[in-house]
Amino acid sequence: MPLLPCDRLEGLGSPVKTSARLIIKNLVADKCLCVMNQNWMQTFFGAECGVNCANYIDIHGRNTAENVFTLVSDVETKTKY
Repeated sequence: MPLLPCDRLEGLGSPVKTSARLIIKNLVADKCLCVMNQNWMQTFFGAECGVNCANYIDIHGRNTAENVFTLVSDVETKTKY
C-alpha cells in the first residue's frame, strides 16, 4: 500500500517495486503492521525486531515510521524507460 492515501486505491493489485516504501495493512483487523522498537534480537541473519498489528498515527493523521516498511532484494529491479 503506498504511503499517500490518495494513491492507495490506484496501486491496489499492481506489483511492488523493490526499495519502495509501503504500508502493510491487515484488512480484517483494519490495522497496519508495525515494528516494536524495544524488541530487537540477534539471529544468524543479523539484527531482527518483533512486529505487531497497530496503527501509529501522528497529529496530522498520517502513519509514522513504525508502520513504514521497505522491501529489500539483492537482485536489482528491472525498469522500462
